[in-house]
Amino acid sequence: MRRLVVLLVLLAIVTQTAAQTRWYRLDLGGVPAGWRRVDETTRDGKRIWSSTEFLRINRGGQVVEIQAETTWIDTPAGVPIELRMRQRMGDQPVETVWRFTGDTIEMETRQGGRVHKNTIAAPTTPWLTPMAARALLQLRGDAGADVIEFDIIQPDLGTSPLKQRLERIGEGTVQWQGTHWPVTRWKTTTAGLPFTGEVEYSIDWLQLAGSMNLPFGTLTDTIAGPEVQHLDGETPELFTSLFVEPTTPLKNAHAMRRLVLRLRTRDGRDIELESAGAQSIAGIGPGRITVVVEPGAPLPISGDEAQDASFLKASSLVDGEDPAIK
Repeated sequence: MRRLVVLLVLLAIVTQTAAQTRWYRLDLGGVPAGWRRVDETTRDGKRIWSSTEFLRINRGGQVVEIQAETTWIDTPAGVPIELRMRQRMGDQPVETVWRFTGDTIEMETRQGGRVHKNTIAAPTTPWLTPMAARALLQLRGDAGADVIEFDIIQPDLGTSPLKQRLERIGEGTVQWQGTHWPVTRWKTTTAGLPFTGEVEYSIDWLQLAGSMNLPFGTLTDTIAGPEVQHLDGETPELFTSLFVEPTTPLKNAHAMRRLVLRLRTRDGRDIELESAGAQSIAGIGPGRITVVVEPGAPLPISGDEAQDASFLKASSLVDGEDPAIK
């Protein structure tokens, strides 16, 4: 009943979506890193939301290009119909399709001529597609709400709904096309993800700017034009810049088989890490943790893990049925 009420309200607010395209410039650590294009349209009574992202980074002197395309198709009431994803980071792109059939999700993945099909139960927790989430944001934001929460699905993290929280933190302006556009600023958090971000919305609830504090630097996206597709100059370096330099020289470092790391956070927040594989937790304290890594002495799997067939299923990264692997 709760989801039905939400969908009926959204249907009353947004019955048609005008076709529009928006471009964003992506910067990583203050260095131009790529672009993002968002398309929204309505066709044959269905809403189509598509996002294409392109990133170019430097890995120890080697330039790596990553492109990801995500397309959501839903009804004007926000009922999901289909999700399509295409990810390219090498010679063989991975293409995935989810078809929502009510109680189940039919999943199909293609890569290099191989096809994997699977059907799983649809989540029972109410969640919103991107366009339905924007409609709810407009509804609550126009009503003056300072905190807005709803559940979403991030396909690269699985099919379980994740709680999205937006907290109003102020107002400001974003410069675009020679004009300073008034915006409201919001802090964003997603349950299960260890980093936070900020987003800035126009008065009609279009995102004009945003940022996310990632472990390897702040990723920002700012509204721009199609010229952002032409990348020149420096590329963000995400290899040697992430190395940890020991305080004292390590003799025969490459021959060592045991590593002890004493980690602490700058702001005193607690650290949550798992004991699994070659990694074990030797001690935990406020804002600090001790991690022991022993590649030659991995931890045994638990009984639940041993019975979980999903660990042996083929995926786009590891396919035990591939003739080359056999």
